[in-house]
Amino acid sequence: MKRHRLLVLLASVLAALSPALTTHADRLTLVNGDRLTGAVVALADDELIFETPYAGTLTVDWAQVAALESDGPLTVVFADDVRLVAPAEAGDDGLLTLRSGGDPNAVDAVDAVVARPFAEVVAINPPEVPPWRWSGHLSAAITASSGNTEADRTYVEGEVVARNERNRFSLAGDVNEAEEDGETTASRRFARFGYDRFVSERWYLNGNLTATEDEFQDLALRATVGVAVGHQFADREGYSLSAELGASYVDEEFDTAPDDDYLAARWKLDLARALTDGVELFHDHEILQGVEDGDDRLIRTKTGVRFSLWKSFVAAVQVNWDRDESPAPGREKDDTVWALNLGYSW
Repeated sequence: MKRHRLLVLLASVLAALSPALTTHADRLTLVNGDRLTGAVVALADDELIFETPYAGTLTVDWAQVAALESDGPLTVVFADDVRLVAPAEAGDDGLLTLRSGGDPNAVDAVDAVVARPFAEVVAINPPEVPPWRWSGHLSAAITASSGNTEADRTYVEGEVVARNERNRFSLAGDVNEAEEDGETTASRRFARFGYDRFVSERWYLNGNLTATEDEFQDLALRATVGVAVGHQFADREGYSLSAELGASYVDEEFDTAPDDDYLAARWKLDLARALTDGVELFHDHEILQGVEDGDDRLIRTKTGVRFSLWKSFVAAVQVNWDRDESPAPGREKDDTVWALNLGYSW
């Protein structure tokens, strides 16, 4: 009898608590009218991660969300970089309604209600970003042969990137040297510095400098300085994509040919995409097109596949193709380098 009364009491307590338990949940309404109850985990790249007690973790296309309510505060980032920490309230379909709690980035009134279109939301509960994040890689391909042919070849490349919420600095370069039977057959050096100032979650302003030396292109120094507007389409583990459009000033000094300088339009694209676990495709290219002379065109590309070997050690198979539409007299327009590199990434 005592056990029976204890079970009845326990059931009564659970019944009393169950309404409170069920109300402490986030509610999601889709454009087709479906309603989901659970917890908002995060929104990134237009995909909402929503945890439910009955269907596990769901991934919902953000464009399919019509309304959102939350019992607890959400950290919401908008396209103009306004960031609010507040619960989401019931509101009109197509608008995310937040009570700002006097957040200075929103309005100057305390407990003001902010309602903005779902399309303007770029992130919810973004991960904490350390003050500075460092990444990069350093790799080399070195070959040597002796006997009937004495040949040595060295190709070294690397890149270092430092990023915080608003700023990104990058420094990259490569060296290609080759010698056969005591004669130099390749001697080229390239360096690039870039600075990005993010004005929103994805848009940034860019400044860039490059320097190139190439003995076999009769090029003592090619220096470029430019500005651009860039867009970071994606920047997460396994997928990074950015593009830049701007203008550059090109100054070329040759060993024997007449020097040259010109203004050019500039286009740049950087892509890194994981194909499978431990295998990554990478491609970047940069095109400078002279404004006054159509033959003033420079193209620089790098394409390859990078493989994880052990911990942070990697191998890469890549091809670099460069083209100068108006090289020094007697020089080829195209330069191609195939390389199998071993290196370290971080």
